[in-house]
Amino acid sequence: MNTNWGQNQPVQPQMYCQINGIVFAVTPLPRQPGTAWPGNGSGQTLPHEFQTPLKCTSCQALLSERPSVPPPMYYPNTAAPVKCCGPAVEWVPTNINDAHTLRDRAVVAGFEKHNGSALWVIRAKYAGDMIPGKLVARHKVAYVGWDGREHDVHEFEVCCARPERIMWQEGRNGHVPPNAIVAGRTSNGEPLYVGRAFEQGSLTPGKVHPSYQELFLPFEGREASHTEYEVLCAVNVVHLCNCPCV
Repeated sequence: MNTNWGQNQPVQPQMYCQINGIVFAVTPLPRQPGTAWPGNGSGQTLPHEFQTPLKCTSCQALLSERPSVPPPMYYPNTAAPVKCCGPAVEWVPTNINDAHTLRDRAVVAGFEKHNGSALWVIRAKYAGDMIPGKLVARHKVAYVGWDGREHDVHEFEVCCARPERIMWQEGRNGHVPPNAIVAGRTSNGEPLYVGRAFEQGSLTPGKVHPSYQELFLPFEGREASHTEYEVLCAVNVVHLCNCPCV
């Protein structure tokens, strides 16, 4: 008998945050979940079809700063605007062997129940789509979901962000908040978003596909669907310069 432990759990109990390769458990306040890795920019050029390039030196300098390592923390949905400019997240191209070099700035979305392995947010091209998915860095495996199945990928982009620039907000039935971060697109141009939900006790990231009105998680060889989930969103920002970067 298969029991889907955690299938209908609210996405609250424990988030995970990594600092210098060590994963910490963090307990957010009720109904205010969410956490991220410490982040800074990589200086790499992003694919123009998915990311607006930085157009001013102020933004470039800000995102290239390497902040001191903060303690684990969560970011509530009511986060006040922060002073920052430039994209909320940066998608850094890498592969299954080199992804570990991004461990101090990658966004972590959840964990595996059976061993606590942190699950990073990634995206990869598959069958003409750019699809949000998950990376299990400890085991050097990455997956995206497509056509009802889980597919492994070896080259992908890791989502990186400064912790104060992102948060997780609730969504359902394919709907996302207005500040949701576009993480990919289908071959016909429909935007896809990063979502997460519990599947058999594992807090797992995947793709929110609005036209299908569900979140799809790559999980144990298949796509697990959910109508209630959390969405990766940008925190409101106060511009430091008059530029079109955001």
